[in-house]
Amino acid sequence: ERGHVEAIFLLGVMYLNGWNANSKRIIAKVRDVIHGKTKVALAKESDTQKAYHYLQVAAYAGHPVAMYNTAMMRLLGMGTSASCAGALELLKPLAERLSPETKLLEYGHGAVVEEVDTAALAYVLSGYAGMEVAQTNAAYLLQHGSVVDFAPLSFEDGLKIVSPEIDNKRQAIKFHKYAAEQGNMASLLAIGDIYFYGYGIPANREKAGEAYRRAAEIATSMKGDSAHSGSLAGGRPKNKDADDLTLTPPVATAFAYFNLGVMHQLGMGLQQDLHLAKRFYDLSMGSHATASGPCTIALFSLQAQMLLEELLPKVTGAFETVLSYFPDVPPEMKKYFPGWVEGGDGEDASRKELRLKFALILSLILPPIVLVVVAIFSMRTMRLHGYRN
Repeated sequence: ERGHVEAIFLLGVMYLNGWNANSKRIIAKVRDVIHGKTKVALAKESDTQKAYHYLQVAAYAGHPVAMYNTAMMRLLGMGTSASCAGALELLKPLAERLSPETKLLEYGHGAVVEEVDTAALAYVLSGYAGMEVAQTNAAYLLQHGSVVDFAPLSFEDGLKIVSPEIDNKRQAIKFHKYAAEQGNMASLLAIGDIYFYGYGIPANREKAGEAYRRAAEIATSMKGDSAHSGSLAGGRPKNKDADDLTLTPPVATAFAYFNLGVMHQLGMGLQQDLHLAKRFYDLSMGSHATASGPCTIALFSLQAQMLLEELLPKVTGAFETVLSYFPDVPPEMKKYFPGWVEGGDGEDASRKELRLKFALILSLILPPIVLVVVAIFSMRTMRLHGYRN
């Protein structure tokens, strides 16, 4: 009840082995055995569900033996439904904790403030060993200008690594992909941004949409375990003063849904669908409080866009009706508007005539408007200079 990890682990072991009978019942059974009233000793009454519950709590608190036992219970379906993926979730960080590359990861965490390039090198080496945290950290540092040079690196056993300076952009993308394959939300979002903006590779909005969608799905599935996220790998840097900026599952979900909303609203990489865009904005706003401001602005712009698309055909139709009452443009004036006369393929003569009338009216109205605006601006500038003098 006080959160002692070892006690929680041992409580799970007791339930798993059936040592959860009360003391009076144990004494009574021992007395019966002594007096020969029964040959049955202490009957084990294991409670695998309670055992799994307590062992899982201890596992998420970082207890190594509890991590292994919980993984085995998940693998065999004891006290919970059988799940290979659930077992892997615990066995992988446990193996990483026992790996020698963990020291490199911890060294990178310690050096990242004062020696960024050295930290990036440590993250790159441990990232190649398959450590998800190192992969996403290496990608982030390389993406933001860290320089990694293997040339001076050597080991005590005489092994030396001599390599030219690596290509930051290519390596950043590679490490983001490595981490994304392990379900890292930050790297999935970064891959979406890389494809969206074309960082180091040709822009591909379709792949960006796929990355954002996958990040949203993974983050949504992890919402229930958000309280435990980050406690298994061992060695993740924590900052209690930056909780709102930490990419927890709700925050990642909000980011991904917002990006999907923008892409659907503007038709960038995904089919333009304003109603689906609104749905993603609503989902983003409901995922985390940090998304309320951007989503509110986006929803206002979305409503304006919907209203404009609804009114534009009516306004265009009314404008064309008004133009139809104007007299036709004389043939001798059409030579001054060659681009407006040609029109598009298959366009009828009446549409060309309407467009030509619009061009003519615009050419008559626009110059006076420009002159008035220039005059007002000039007068205002002169007044400002007069006040300064």
